[in-house]
Amino acid sequence: MKRRMFETVLAVALSLLLNACSPESQRRDAIGDILGLRLSGGTEVLYEDTHGGFHGDGYTRAVYDFEEDLAEAIAENQGWTALPTTSGLIPLLNGSAGGPFERREGVPFFPQSKEGFYYFRDRHSEAVDDRKEGRWDSRSSWNFTLAIYDKATCRLYYVAFDT
Repeated sequence: MKRRMFETVLAVALSLLLNACSPESQRRDAIGDILGLRLSGGTEVLYEDTHGGFHGDGYTRAVYDFEEDLAEAIAENQGWTALPTTSGLIPLLNGSAGGPFERREGVPFFPQSKEGFYYFRDRHSEAVDDRKEGRWDSRSSWNFTLAIYDKATCRLYYVAFDT
C-alpha cells in the first residue's frame, strides 16, 4: 500500500516537473519576464519565432488566453499604459507596417481593442527613451517589443521585432 502511494506521488511530482520545464512554459515565463507579468496561468494560442536569420533578425509573435483578467496586475506595472495607444503605433496595430503585424485574411495581428493596455519598448541602440513610441519608424532598422492586453477577451498579444 505504501509503495503504491509512493509511486503515485512520484508520478504526480514528475508530471508537474516535466510540465514546468516544457518549451511552452519556458517561452511563457521568458515573455512574462520581459513584460513584467506572471503569465503562468495563460494558455498558449500561438507562438512563432523567426529569429536566427542574419544577425538574429526576425520576430517572435505569441498569443495567450487567460481565464482571469490580468488588468489589475498590468495596471500596477509601470511598463504598461492604458489603451488607446499613441498615433505612432497605429501602423503596427492596423497591420500596415507589414512583417509580423500585417493583415492575415483581412485581419491585423493585434486586436482593435479600446479596452485594455499596451506595452512598448524601443530596444534600438539609438533610442533615447525606450518607452517613447514616436521614433521607431524613422530608422533603417527596427528593434522593439509591443504587446496588447485585450481586457474584453482576456487575451495577450506579443511581438518582439528585430531587423
